[in-house]
Amino acid sequence: MAAAAQAWHRANQGAGARTLDLLKKELAALRR
Repeated sequence: MAAAAQAWHRANQGAGARTLDLLKKELAALRR
């Protein structure tokens, strides 16, 4: 159970980081 929760949490953090990265790229494209 704990291992699954940790894996889920790690996956969530990765997804959040990817989303932020995509948002930054979108903003950079809009500024051009």
